[in-house]
Amino acid sequence: MSVIPVGQTHPETPAVHVERVQVEQSRVAGHQEEQQQQNDFKAQQEWSARNFEEAIDQLKKTAHIFGRRFHFKLHEELQEYFVQIIDPETNKVVNEIPPEKILNLVAEIRKLVGLLVNKRA
Repeated sequence: MSVIPVGQTHPETPAVHVERVQVEQSRVAGHQEEQQQQNDFKAQQEWSARNFEEAIDQLKKTAHIFGRRFHFKLHEELQEYFVQIIDPETNKVVNEIPPEKILNLVAEIRKLVGLLVNKRA
């Protein structure tokens, strides 16, 4: 608590105080909005993951009807999935979507572009 001599006003006028309160309220509101956005993003990811799993299950059932099996594989370098269509009788890959060779090519191109950018910088 500060002591103010008689006849002088407090150094912090009401307008400055109101401004500080508004800034603090704005900061708190911004934090709450950011927290809400993070919660919404997490909920959307969970919903997307569930839908993705349901779609994969449905694809597997459909493939089984046509005498095929799907194998979902993660390309390590690109962190993207591709699908292998497998003949269950021979266990051979009938088709890949997209072809793994193309994904390997894309990964190599990204490496080369990265090297080129690093050398220029």
